[in-house]
Amino acid sequence: MTPEPDYTVPKRWVFFLGALGLCVFAVMIFITQDGDKAALSAFAFMTIALAARVRWDLRGEWYYWLLLFVMTLAHVGLIAGTKIELPSPTIQFAPFVVIDFAAIVFAIFGAERAANSFRHRD
Repeated sequence: MTPEPDYTVPKRWVFFLGALGLCVFAVMIFITQDGDKAALSAFAFMTIALAARVRWDLRGEWYYWLLLFVMTLAHVGLIAGTKIELPSPTIQFAPFVVIDFAAIVFAIFGAERAANSFRHRD
């Protein structure tokens, strides 16, 4: 019997994630000269990284990395391929970030469940 995974995220890790998000924002401001795309890029980075941290116990599984790669490509494509105007203040965008995070985490849980069902077939 395997122990239940711990889904908590240490506070210091959240602060580190915020600092990395600011770095992504600064780099994207420099590259795109578009504050809205830079903010959305930082939000997307932090969302994917936090979802990855929540299910870090799956880091040895191929489907975990494949799903994170596909989600990253989807975010890059959406950010690069659309004209984005975030609402002002940007906090109004927060519900979409939460929905995005939940979708990524549920996709990881779904992939884990599908992989486990294939493993346990007789």
